Amino acid sequence: MNIRKLLKRTLIGLFASLFIMVFVLIIHILNVTPESIDNPTLQISRIDFETSLDRNEENQIKSQLKSLSAVKSWRINKETGVLVFFHDNRYLESQDVASHIDVNTKLNPKLYKLPDSLAQKKVCPVNQDSFAYHFSKGVQRIFN
Repeated sequence: MNIRKLLKRTLIGLFASLFIMVFVLIIHILNVTPESIDNPTLQISRIDFETSLDRNEENQIKSQLKSLSAVKSWRINKETGVLVFFHDNRYLESQDVASHIDVNTKLNPKLYKLPDSLAQKKVCPVNQDSFAYHFSKGVQRIFN
């Protein structure tokens, strides 16, 4: 008799735990919404430098980027000599930023051009044949 009660309580506990985990997963899927882009003309670009950058060169680049109002944000990897920045392409092209940095510094920037083989690739990292993808899409369809 004690074994039946213990087994019954264990099964109820397992089902309750499973229910709570599925419930939390569904709530998580519903709460995680994609970030909306305020400006559809925002573009990301990359500029490579020939060598790694020191602190002084990094500050020169930052001051040049701050002087361009169309450049919204940037990240500089000093070790690899890579600048990645977001800009509004209605007002400024990525080549203009590279030219501006080239004219005002002696760093010889080169605008990164994506190879044609990579430009045609799909960039979404989610496997659309996976169970997780179909489950998430189903939950979003039900509640939206």
